[in-house]
Amino acid sequence: KFLSFVTPQTARQWTWRLNPTLLHNPESKLNTHKGIIDYFTTNDTQETTRGTLWVAHKAVLRGSLIAEASRLKKQKLSELETHLHVLRNLESQHKQNPTETLLEQIKTHQQTIKAYIAKDSQKALQWSKQLFYDKSNKADTLLVRKLQH
Repeated sequence: KFLSFVTPQTARQWTWRLNPTLLHNPESKLNTHKGIIDYFTTNDTQETTRGTLWVAHKAVLRGSLIAEASRLKKQKLSELETHLHVLRNLESQHKQNPTETLLEQIKTHQQTIKAYIAKDSQKALQWSKQLFYDKSNKADTLLVRKLQH
């Protein structure tokens, strides 16, 4: 018999970062602005100190930004799924009845899907550049992995 060990998977500590694209989106800006105004009109009372109000405001703002980012992500994924579904239907129609209009529609949806993928790739590249910049002069696990491979 052999003795086997199972190491528990420990979750990395997740740190939230502000998604800067939320600040450039007019709809997100408007929702955030409304949320801040609603928060201060509701909670600015005599019993609440200014310090407590400000600290709680930061947590509420962070939560609303996380909710907005989640909403935008779900919206983007549903749009992508819609384009993929339409593309599959158009491709099956094109196999049975090849026409130029179907081919143009297929190309349009393919370009839209490629644009989504390119945007996601650009974001991933930006985050990896930032990570490499942050960890550049530190003896960290990132450096160890690069030296081992």
